[in-house]
Amino acid sequence: MVECISARFQRRTPLIRILARELSVNIRDLWRPDAAWLGSYKKAQLAHLMGELRGPAHGAAAFRQKKSELVAELATLFSEAADGRLEETDLAARVNAWLPTNLRDELAALAAANSSP
Repeated sequence: MVECISARFQRRTPLIRILARELSVNIRDLWRPDAAWLGSYKKAQLAHLMGELRGPAHGAAAFRQKKSELVAELATLFSEAADGRLEETDLAARVNAWLPTNLRDELAALAAANSSP
């Protein structure tokens, strides 16, 4: 099931909404970005993600890194946060809560649909 969901993260699809509603799952409990998934993104997107997670200064510095270094650093960050190995609790919370934009949009739409009378 995780493979099915993650294969569709790059496209807008109601499948995510249906699965989240029907199974009452938290996607981040089942899936986390790994090097293979992160490697499918452009360097600029990865640098933006680094800035989103660690702050603007880190995002700006990320543009000077090689893409492979960014992928490895972000994969390690997601892994360490999930395993409870990050000492910075605020950073760990941001990393563990992060979802791709299209998935955030789907889950926000689901929440809005569930809260309307």
